[in-house]
Amino acid sequence: MQVSLKTEGLTIQWADNAVSNFPYLWLRDTDPAGFHPQTGERTFDLTSVPLDIKALSAEIDDDSLVIHWPDTSSPSRFLLSWIRLYQPGQRRKDLAEEQSRLWRGEFNADKIARFAAGDLLQSNDVLEQWLRATKRDGLSIVDGLGDTIEAG
Repeated sequence: MQVSLKTEGLTIQWADNAVSNFPYLWLRDTDPAGFHPQTGERTFDLTSVPLDIKALSAEIDDDSLVIHWPDTSSPSRFLLSWIRLYQPGQRRKDLAEEQSRLWRGEFNADKIARFAAGDLLQSNDVLEQWLRATKRDGLSIVDGLGDTIEAG
């Protein structure tokens, strides 16, 4: 794997000989350190960075790409798996993309997806299944909700 600093951005030639190009401004904007670790909220102000920013240096360190910038003493550190998956110009799978299913005569009450409220609260996988089923069919049933206003 090889990293090269170019005029417009950084280039990575991967072990499989694929080549990825990353504009410097995109790299500075997507630096994981610029996001709150729990909420994912952006904490970095991109307007504080010159539009023509360039990296001082970059290297591969284990499973990460490390980039040193002229405007900060802390380098950007990207997981290689993440940066390859989310590189600019690649269409990403939309996790909310779910094909709607038309209701036909065979779609009856026993075909409506059902989920236990407790499972939805305990498992991200079950939560994802519920969201997909509800988007696909337009409705779903959640069993086991408390009979109070606070339970909703």
